[in-house]
Amino acid sequence: MSENDLKVAEDFIYLTSFLPVGWQEKAKELGALRRCRKVPDAETLLRVFLIHLAEGLSLRETSMMVRKGNLWI
Repeated sequence: MSENDLKVAEDFIYLTSFLPVGWQEKAKELGALRRCRKVPDAETLLRVFLIHLAEGLSLRETSMMVRKGNLWI
């Protein structure tokens, strides 16, 4: 794992520290993961969403970047 990968992981942990306890279960309960195609959990969905927003990518570009980054199989 590169130094940049470690920084990204630390940043994501810091970011999720602001979310309420049980946010992953709440995402399932509220239907955020109702039709998840190859998205295994709420954490991965949040990562994909943040990539999409932060990079200003289209959904297709986001999908390609996520696959390239091995966020899901």
